[in-house]
Amino acid sequence: MEVQVRLQNNYIQVLREENGAKTFGGDQGFFAKTAQADKKEKRKRSSGCGVIALSDMLFYLGRKRKELQIWPSSFYEQKELTEAEYRKWFAESYRMLLGIPFSSGVSSLWMTFRINLFFQKRKSPYRAFWGFRISRIHERTMQMLQQDIPVILCIPVMLLPWDKRDGIRFYGKEELENGKISGSKAQVSGHFVVVTGILSEKEELYYEISSWGRKYYMKRKDYEKLCRSHFLGNILGNILVITARKGLSWN
Repeated sequence: MEVQVRLQNNYIQVLREENGAKTFGGDQGFFAKTAQADKKEKRKRSSGCGVIALSDMLFYLGRKRKELQIWPSSFYEQKELTEAEYRKWFAESYRMLLGIPFSSGVSSLWMTFRINLFFQKRKSPYRAFWGFRISRIHERTMQMLQQDIPVILCIPVMLLPWDKRDGIRFYGKEELENGKISGSKAQVSGHFVVVTGILSEKEELYYEISSWGRKYYMKRKDYEKLCRSHFLGNILGNILVITARKGLSWN
C-alpha cells in the first residue's frame, strides 16, 4: 500500500496482559473481562468506543503540546503502556466526559462540547467542532493528518429498521494484499474510530484506522456512500475537527 499521509509519530500502543502483544490504540475490550464486572465496566466495553477515541487522541496530542498534558511529561514519553496504565489514563477521559450517559455511548456533540471545555481549562489556543458536508470530510481529514492530528471519525448508527444490517467493512492488511476475507469486521455501524493515515491500493483510497486495539483499513468511498445513503448519515457520521486560532499551527 502506498502512504498518502500518516501521523508523524508512533500511535499509542498498549501491552496486552494476556499475551504481551502490542495494540494499535486503546481497546474497550480491556474492560468488563469477568462476569462479576459492574454495570459501569460493562458499559465501557460495550459502548466505550467514543471515550477510547478521545483518550487516544488526547494522549497523542499531549506528546506534542505541554499545555494539554494532565500528567507528568515522562508518562507521554513512554513507547508502550501497560493495560493498568492505560485503564488509569482512560479514567481521566471518562471523568472529563462525565461517564457514558447512554447505553449506546457518548454522542459526537457531547464529545465536542467536553473537549472544548478541556481546551479552555488548559488555556489551549485550539478548539473543536463537529462535522462537515460529506464532500469535504476527506479534505479536512487529510489536512488534520498533515498537521499530525489524529482524526476521530464516527461511523453512523443505522436508525431505520430496514437499515439495521447495513454498515461498513473493515479490512486487515493481509486481505488487501492477498485477497483474503477472513478476519475482517463486516457491517460496522454506530462506532467511533481514529484515523491515523490515508493510503492507496489499486486506485482505491483507504483510511488507516484504530479500532478495538487493532489496525484496520476502511474504504473512503464506502464511508461516504454509507453517510450519503442513510437517514441522518451526514449528521451522525462525520469527524471531530481540531483547529487552531488564526495564525497558529500544531507543528
